[in-house]
Amino acid sequence: MTEPEDGEPIDEVLAQAEQDALYAAVVDPQASDQVRRIISWLLDEHGPAAVVAFTEALVFDLAAAMEAIGSLEGRDTVAVIDAWFHDQEMPPEP
Repeated sequence: MTEPEDGEPIDEVLAQAEQDALYAAVVDPQASDQVRRIISWLLDEHGPAAVVAFTEALVFDLAAAMEAIGSLEGRDTVAVIDAWFHDQEMPPEP
């Protein structure tokens, strides 16, 4: 992965891409085309490693958000994630 020609550190590029993707999703829940353009731009300009770093950053930010929600609601983070994505209770443990 190469640094941007303007000398901007890749961490700043990734942070801006992450913010742009989040903004697009908040403004328009059907913003998948905009997010795809951001990912394509990262790939074209900075290579596959930038896309991997971008994805990792989003996953860790989402995990932190789920942890914060769990803390506020007094629930386990895994229960919050399960309810968020599956919209149903976790099955009982065997």
